[in-house]
Amino acid sequence: MRGREKSWDNIFKLWDLNEKKLPFAVQKDTWNSNVAQHYRVEKIEIKKWPYGTAWGRYIREGIEGELVKIANAGTYTWRIASDAVPESPP
Repeated sequence: MRGREKSWDNIFKLWDLNEKKLPFAVQKDTWNSNVAQHYRVEKIEIKKWPYGTAWGRYIREGIEGELVKIANAGTYTWRIASDAVPESPP
């Protein structure tokens, strides 16, 4: 596990662990932990469990981006961003 100190999973399994509630915030394992950044996942489409398509908004230092398809959502490199409080989409 390359010395990871936290549990990493794919976005779809994290959504399931979150009782399939949207939105929720996720961070990628390769992101700099000194920068406040996360995706707010707003939409999930399952194709074949536990994979599919996830859409969300990238938020960095409080600045929110457009709704986009999240690349690599099915890779086991994501965790719930416990330090980010996802706001409800407008």
